[in-house]
Amino acid sequence: MSLNLNLNSLLLVVTIFVTLHGLIPPAPPAPNPVVALPLMICPR
Repeated sequence: MSLNLNLNSLLLVVTIFVTLHGLIPPAPPAPNPVVALPLMICPR
């Protein structure tokens, strides 16, 4: 049950991240979402 909720939350976060990434592409191509996410949260 807990694992299922974690997977659903992760899927939701990934879906939102991909949607925002498609709407607002970052200027520098990040190697992975871990680096791209802070750049999207705090745009320069």
